[in-house]
Amino acid sequence: PDYIKAIEVNKNLLNRYNPPSNIERLTNIKILFYTQKFPQQYQEVYDLALKLFHRGDKYRTPVVLNQIFVSQNHPLTKVETPMTITEIYGSNKSALQHLTILWTGNRSGQKLYGVEDTIRNLENKLNTPIKKRIFSLKPLFMK
Repeated sequence: PDYIKAIEVNKNLLNRYNPPSNIERLTNIKILFYTQKFPQQYQEVYDLALKLFHRGDKYRTPVVLNQIFVSQNHPLTKVETPMTITEIYGSNKSALQHLTILWTGNRSGQKLYGVEDTIRNLENKLNTPIKKRIFSLKPLFMK
């Protein structure tokens, strides 16, 4: 797909027309989704995700929440005040669910900064049974 063209088309839609709020919301989320395909635009992605997050609950989709988390863990992103897991996701349980889906569904090859360590920590905090953990802690000799 031509993500650059898709971003341009969606931005033009927002600038030229006065779309209904649901179309505006979905269009902004699409722009975020397409922009995250370009690793060099890490700061722009973070800033856009944060802007959408602060627009309210309707914008707090998994794409927005996960992008805030991953982007603020990117070593080159300038973050004034990092958000905590509970500020982003609402709870540790919700964070574990969102991050697990992100980790297991990552087929784009996007670098998921901080996700593996956070999943491990949350699994420990929430006493997730070993059989249900993403990263099993079983010794190698046990099958």
